[in-house]
Amino acid sequence: MIEDRPDTAYLTLVSVVEALASIAFVHFEPDEAEKLRNKAHVLKRARDFGLDEARAKALSLEACKGDRWLTRKFIKFCAEYCPVTELKKRDDVFLVLDHLNPPEADFENALSRIYRARSKNLHVASPFPPAIGIGMSPQIKVNDMPIDPTERPEIPPVPWFERIVSIAARRFLIPTGPIPFIDAATNE
Repeated sequence: MIEDRPDTAYLTLVSVVEALASIAFVHFEPDEAEKLRNKAHVLKRARDFGLDEARAKALSLEACKGDRWLTRKFIKFCAEYCPVTELKKRDDVFLVLDHLNPPEADFENALSRIYRARSKNLHVASPFPPAIGIGMSPQIKVNDMPIDPTERPEIPPVPWFERIVSIAARRFLIPTGPIPFIDAATNE
């Protein structure tokens, strides 16, 4: 799919990461400060209703219950199992154009944009930008290029993300140390 249907490849790759991240971080929850930032609208509304700070925070934290933190798990999985330094090595399969890929400092933000783009594609039928198809061939279709070729596209080309998923999945599925035991009954 990656060569003929980069949009479908993106959807599939995101699904792979979601599934693996759900297993790798089954008990993950962010710290209290991040939960409060995530539910800032609840915190503000609770204060508007006159609740004291302790009760407003308690209500906001209660509003977090049931959150699955999918975006955070997605980014955490990619970042922990594929160190950004791995991407400096040459890709032996696809032509990855460095100037179209996100810089190291933008790694986690790029992953967040990918996840949002996937959600928009699935839930509101918003297409991926054409530039995601760059890199599967030495030729680049003019229509796939960003309007300003000196700018990086908002969503990186699919070969960049495919490398991340490939590296992260292999590191997770084929650990180099002792294989952790996970009890199927408790997921621990």
